[in-house]
Amino acid sequence: MSIPCLVLTFFTVVTSSTTAFPMSNETDRQALLAIKDLIPGDPFLIFSSWNTSIHFCKWEGVTCSRKHRRVTILDLTSQELVGSLSPSIGNLTFLRTIDLGDNNFHGTIPEEIVRLFRLQQLILTNNSFEGELPANMTRWSNIKEINLINNHLGGEMPVVVSSLPSLTRLGLARNNFRGSIPASIGNLSALSMLSLAANKLIGSIPFELGRLFKLQFLQLSFNNLTGMVPTQLYNMSSLRLVSLAANQLHGSLAPDFGLALPMLEEAYFGSNHFYGPIPSSIGNASRLSRFDIAMNSINGPIPKSLGDLNIDFFSAPENQLETNSGNELTNIINTLSNCSNLRVLSLDTNNFRGSLPHSIANLSNKFSHLYLRDNYISGSISVGIGSLMNLQIFSVRENMLSGSIPESIGKLTKLEQIFMQRNNISEKIPFSIGNLSRLSILVLAENKLEDRIPDSLGNCNRLLGLDLSFNNLTGTIPGQIFGLSSLSIALFLDGNQLTGPMPMQIGNLRNLGKLGLSENKLSGGIPETLGSFQVLEFLSLAGNHFEGNIPESLNQLKGIQFVDLSRNNLSGQIPKFLGELTSLQSLNLSYNMFEGEVPNEGLFKNFSAFSVVGNSKLCGGVEELQLPACPAKQKKKGPLNNKGWKKAMRMLRNLLQERRANPREKQSEFFDYVLEELGKEDTILTEEMALDLMFKLLFGWKKAMRMLRNLLQERRANPREKQSEFFDYVLEELGKEDTILTEEMALDLMFKLLFVSLDTTFLAITMATKFLLENPLVLKELTNPTVGYSSENHIHLSGILIPLLIRNDDMQEMELTGASKHFMAFGCGMRFCLGTDFAKVQMAVFLHCLVTKYRRPIYGFLLFSASALAHMKMLSFVEVNLQHNAGALPSSNSVLVQSCPYGHGAESSDNQKPKNDLPANHKEDQRVPFYVEARVPQLLQLNSEIDHSILAHFKMQISKIYL
Repeated sequence: MSIPCLVLTFFTVVTSSTTAFPMSNETDRQALLAIKDLIPGDPFLIFSSWNTSIHFCKWEGVTCSRKHRRVTILDLTSQELVGSLSPSIGNLTFLRTIDLGDNNFHGTIPEEIVRLFRLQQLILTNNSFEGELPANMTRWSNIKEINLINNHLGGEMPVVVSSLPSLTRLGLARNNFRGSIPASIGNLSALSMLSLAANKLIGSIPFELGRLFKLQFLQLSFNNLTGMVPTQLYNMSSLRLVSLAANQLHGSLAPDFGLALPMLEEAYFGSNHFYGPIPSSIGNASRLSRFDIAMNSINGPIPKSLGDLNIDFFSAPENQLETNSGNELTNIINTLSNCSNLRVLSLDTNNFRGSLPHSIANLSNKFSHLYLRDNYISGSISVGIGSLMNLQIFSVRENMLSGSIPESIGKLTKLEQIFMQRNNISEKIPFSIGNLSRLSILVLAENKLEDRIPDSLGNCNRLLGLDLSFNNLTGTIPGQIFGLSSLSIALFLDGNQLTGPMPMQIGNLRNLGKLGLSENKLSGGIPETLGSFQVLEFLSLAGNHFEGNIPESLNQLKGIQFVDLSRNNLSGQIPKFLGELTSLQSLNLSYNMFEGEVPNEGLFKNFSAFSVVGNSKLCGGVEELQLPACPAKQKKKGPLNNKGWKKAMRMLRNLLQERRANPREKQSEFFDYVLEELGKEDTILTEEMALDLMFKLLFGWKKAMRMLRNLLQERRANPREKQSEFFDYVLEELGKEDTILTEEMALDLMFKLLFVSLDTTFLAITMATKFLLENPLVLKELTNPTVGYSSENHIHLSGILIPLLIRNDDMQEMELTGASKHFMAFGCGMRFCLGTDFAKVQMAVFLHCLVTKYRRPIYGFLLFSASALAHMKMLSFVEVNLQHNAGALPSSNSVLVQSCPYGHGAESSDNQKPKNDLPANHKEDQRVPFYVEARVPQLLQLNSEIDHSILAHFKMQISKIYL
């Protein structure tokens, strides 16, 4: 060929090559964009770089070859992508690695993927791919790893994988493959990992697997494999991990187990039907660190050679391991004391006998889990347990242990779970248990524990479940337990001797799932705060002394399934809302004092779902109850059965929600205070309780106003000749032509006169009582009788002139009964409270009765037997010193109450009697005014000192009085 021809040929080849590469690159770019289009979920925005502004080889997750600039690696692992895999994946023909693991891909694996003949790694783990594997995978002649673990793939176990000579890792675990394991897998001579666990495989383990001499990891657990383990598997000297657990395999472990598998590090044979002894050759598997033979029929002793291993996990529960000597458990503990890395020892449900030896303190300082449940272990718990500083789980339940729980257990600050139930452990729960700040589960049920529940349990603020049931615990339930808001699994205190009421603070356990307080001596009412439990499923209060009604707040237990309130002293009607709890499956109200009609809706339609036996005053209900028919009754109108109740509650709820959505900067109405209280974390108030209180307050106001209106109309129809009560003055004022008073204003005024003093009165009485208890000298002074006089003239007493407080004759001509047209409330300072006098009288009389112990009768009692609106009559019994004229009469703001004759009650010395200016006809039994001095300002100053719980209690009482 001539030189020009060669040059032309070279030019043609170069030209064609340079034009071909861009076209191939464009194919890759278009394929990547097609893949992107089928992945709409991209929370980390990795596809934001997949655009035309930069070359696709610089897109995130994309790697290209240096020479041809073709895509060789697509790595989008752990990006939480959501979508399906596009068939365009088959156009990336230079791909060697696809890693889409740990995402949310769904759909099938596209058949086009088999066109990737250069593929070496396919990793699609932890997704939701479904369907069968693509056919013709034999094209993957270079494939080394197929990892499809944890998807929804299915179909017959693919035989085609046996034709991939370069395959080293095959992971198909946690899918839905069925059928038997192909014997041809034994041809994959390069295979180092085979994971087929958690599928639906059946049949026996093919002996051909014994030809996989390079196999290091064999996982066949959680299938339905049967038969014996082929002896060829014990010749796989390179095995480091073998897992055959949770199948139906049987036979014994090979005697040369430890000799044949010298590289073995982890062996899992649990949940099968293996039998025979643990081979003594296990001590030759010098690298063995984890050995599991749980739930088989392994028998005989634990070989001492196990102590020669550097084992950290030994699990042999639910076998037939037994003793060959008097105290096998001591021998086991002594043997394993040599295992310096031992962390987990599980010997539950065997036949071990003996006691927990003191040598338990010699176990590894890494030791964290001890399981000895359901054996025949006796004796006491060794004090040496306190040396296991890294212990996290301690389970010795269902044994024959006795004695006390050692105080040294409080040293185990990393302890998270304790299971000691069903033993004979006695004495009291150690106070040191409160040091276990990481404790989440504590179960000491069915022992012989005594004394009180320690308050220190309140320090275990990570506690999720507490079970102290069926012991001999006494006293009240510590309030600290009800402060454990972490309790969410269960609180069981059944079957003890606990006393006292169930405190309101129990409502703090809002996340509790199960509550059992049955078979105790608890009393009082069922607290309303039980309704604040958000996820409660189980409630048992049976066999106590609870009384009163079932609280309405229990209608908030939307997830409740089981309720047992039997064998108490509960009364009232069975609430209908119990039948409306859709999740409730079982209800026991038997042997109480319920009366009235049994509901017949919801749960109460199913006779087998509830019990009301032992309540003799019940009637109605379903026919199977065979109760008498309820007598006909007239429908009462009231706040709970009025047709307008639901409408009113709906209105109040809407108003509350509106105020919550649009809060005010300054609290000015009852709604604002309710919302503030509901927003507190430690509140016992629920929204339903608040709405019910507001409704009752409104209903009470309406009822009181109706009563006052009727009284006013009755007095108008039958007027009195002489004005003697406030009604008369109101009617006179309403009859005037130029009056500014309307009937609604008058009714509102009378309502305020009735109730304006209640709040102040009860709080002041409470604080006065507290003040007297804390100041015995004041109490003593208050019990000394004081003689006083009232007069329209100046008084001479013992040579001292006591002038009148107020004496202005010009006031005699003023009309005091009319209304002022120029009066403006707060126009000239603070307005005088209309209820002040009445409140002071109440407080003074109360204090008089308190300090005299009712030995001195109160003359002037008509003040309280007459209408409270007889204001003018009331003032005839009360004098209020409004001037600061110290010394002569009792000081300002003192209340002077005409009370009892001098000389009644406590005796008085002669120097207490006035010597001068006594009436000439005075006798020892003559009645003279007796003054009780209640210093109101001093009492009101106690507001900052008084216990806020007392104030809260009286606030609740006030609402009841209004109604």
